[in-house]
Amino acid sequence: MFLRIVGISSLVTLTLVLLAKPLHAQNKPDWEEGEAKFKEKASATRLVLQRLNRGTEQADPKNKEHQEAIAFGAAYFTYMLHWKADSRKAGDINKIVEGFDKELAGFTKISQKTATMQQMLCRAVTDQAAEVIEKAIPIAAVNAARVLSLITERRNERGFLQTEKDWASDLQPRLAEGNGEHLAEVCLKILASEKANKGVRYYLFRCMAGLVATPAAALKPDTRDRLVEAAIRQIETKGEYPRDTPRSTIEGYKVLRQQAVAVLANARVPATGKEKPVVVLARVAGNDGRFVPPPRLDERVEAAIGLARLIAQPKNPDLQADYTAHLLGLVVADFGIEGTKNITAAAKSSLLKLRPWKTESARLIEAIEGMKEVKDTYTQEVVKQSLAALIPMEAGKTTSGGNNLRDWLSRNPPLGKSVLRSDPASAVQKDAPPAKKGPKKKETGGDG
Repeated sequence: MFLRIVGISSLVTLTLVLLAKPLHAQNKPDWEEGEAKFKEKASATRLVLQRLNRGTEQADPKNKEHQEAIAFGAAYFTYMLHWKADSRKAGDINKIVEGFDKELAGFTKISQKTATMQQMLCRAVTDQAAEVIEKAIPIAAVNAARVLSLITERRNERGFLQTEKDWASDLQPRLAEGNGEHLAEVCLKILASEKANKGVRYYLFRCMAGLVATPAAALKPDTRDRLVEAAIRQIETKGEYPRDTPRSTIEGYKVLRQQAVAVLANARVPATGKEKPVVVLARVAGNDGRFVPPPRLDERVEAAIGLARLIAQPKNPDLQADYTAHLLGLVVADFGIEGTKNITAAAKSSLLKLRPWKTESARLIEAIEGMKEVKDTYTQEVVKQSLAALIPMEAGKTTSGGNNLRDWLSRNPPLGKSVLRSDPASAVQKDAPPAKKGPKKKETGGDG
């Protein structure tokens, strides 16, 4: 860990310091002391940290040397973001974040030997990153939130998405001993603070999407529901911008909203005590007129994945499968049509692919295949035609499946008229409802 961040000359200096100084009982990273003093103190923990990282020495939560070494190890990926925030050297901050990502990836190869190390490191990183978000300038805060999101990230290696089983296995030691619950509470606290600008919120929702997706997080039902409800508040916040607002600002807001949609999609919860996530997902997928600005295709894909997971649940009698499957089918049809256009154009010119079509096809396929056991004829036809559109795209090929599915859906509307049988108002609205008088919750331009 340490070797990846400091340069060779710094390493020589710190090695000499290590030989000269013993490990102090109260040795710990201090935010206020600055980078130079931090490196001097960190040198005393280097060899211990090296052994813990390699698994040649098992981490012990009661061992003070281990506690101190891990605290300094965590600080390289958190406090250093603050100290390097004013660096003019390109990529300094990014190297720190990528260093943490590589550290986590390296642990997976020796997971049994480093399980406790991972748990202790992720706990320290969580607390220190929260401190950076609270005290540091925005660029450091955003990257600290980015570090938090890596704790729960699902890997995509060489174009292939990590299986959910392998993902859960990776997250198990990181979120053990109450880390999952603690990380969730930290995310909720930061979201409620004034320090949570749009960049911070984006990565917090990304972290939360991973948390609600895996049993490794061991979240209490109430905690999970509060994460979902926080995401719904973000999704339903109107992004109202002046006419001269740059398009990049508006699209940036949609990217933020997409991550909040992913929290709902991963939670697999049709309802909480206060909200109905399944209805929110259906409205995003169906391009409901209540959303300002309207959802992008990638937002609708996230929502469709969430709907597929909920349709597949055996005990969900209030959900009208055919109506919900119809909305999902509309997303797949648009995805297939737009993806085929882009893949064809990119093959003929220097035009870049607009989306990771293969990866998103794989995610949609994974979710839709879970619907194969649903005993509803209409839903099964949507599944069949959706897979016909997506499987070629997963292989990087063009397909007519999107157009075929669109034609079939237009000729075969569902019998159901709303998402929930018990709630006719859960239907998707194509037009925005008339404006109501009184204060409105809205998102304005700028960085927040």
